[in-house]
Amino acid sequence: MTTMPFCDVALPRRWLFGAMAGAGALAFAGPLASPLARSAAAGRWNPDFEDPRDNLRAYVKMSTSLDPKEVVYGHFSGHVYALVPERPLRPILRLEGFGLGRTLPQPDGSFRALWKEVGYYKDLATGRILESWDNPLGDRTEVLHINNPVVNSTLAPSFHAPGAPQPGPGREIVFGNHSRAADPSAPFVLPWFVNGDTVSVWLDVAAVVPNPLPPAQWPRESTGPTIRVAEQFLLTGRLADLRDPARSSVPTTGAWNRFGPWLPWMLMGGQPGELFYRAMTRRPTGIDDLPADIVEYTRRRYPQFLVPDVDANRPNESSWEVYKRTRKPAPVRGV
Repeated sequence: MTTMPFCDVALPRRWLFGAMAGAGALAFAGPLASPLARSAAAGRWNPDFEDPRDNLRAYVKMSTSLDPKEVVYGHFSGHVYALVPERPLRPILRLEGFGLGRTLPQPDGSFRALWKEVGYYKDLATGRILESWDNPLGDRTEVLHINNPVVNSTLAPSFHAPGAPQPGPGREIVFGNHSRAADPSAPFVLPWFVNGDTVSVWLDVAAVVPNPLPPAQWPRESTGPTIRVAEQFLLTGRLADLRDPARSSVPTTGAWNRFGPWLPWMLMGGQPGELFYRAMTRRPTGIDDLPADIVEYTRRRYPQFLVPDVDANRPNESSWEVYKRTRKPAPVRGV
């Protein structure tokens, strides 16, 4: 991802997607505008990182843009590793992609992010975008690249705000407001680290959710009745940019880590093991600032992802849900 987190998990709304975007110019009015206006008179904004509202505004400024008209872009590049019991962690694929969208301030002080994303699994040695992959069981599988047309989300001063994914039957979600985890209001307070003129912030989420692909119907694709996933996003930028009230965005670099199950297209079924993703992130200036190979592949296969419009009303889809919509269950071995 670029600078927006890529939270590809079967949640009803991937509200965390806000850390891999671009830049813009501020035009904001609402409950959070007054503190910024006061700081503008003083020549800088001094966010209070113990205040959920300041956390939210600072995070949006680091991760996307406070300007609702600005189309922002995010680019991620890294590796996918296999984590198999009693074996060393080893890379099996490269992964590279991008997303784009806008972030809209709401009258209640929350932010609505409209986003879409593609990501391509690549050959480990050559970096070539793959059409097929040989799994450890001897199957040649058809790769399903990440192509999520809607990844809309809500960011608010509380993790329990309307629109945020909530616990329920078969669903447990843990957010990374570590210093305020005991607060029942679940304030949006993140771990920030200031080192001279550098500022960094982490955003974490861990979840167990129902698997859209039940094993009875998808025996070769499904890893079980639930999906367990954890993702960690790191953003780093200049403190002076964050404190500058004239800026709507902070240029950042970052990192994205993820633990999750085998992907459905890998046809690993109930085989033991998980996947670990590690990627670097950045915010490109636009399509022309992305690697040529992924732009050309997108132009041929998924051209709609080069157009900045995002459907604000269409439901979100994870890779599991896209797989369910576009594929049929693989034949059972020996049948």
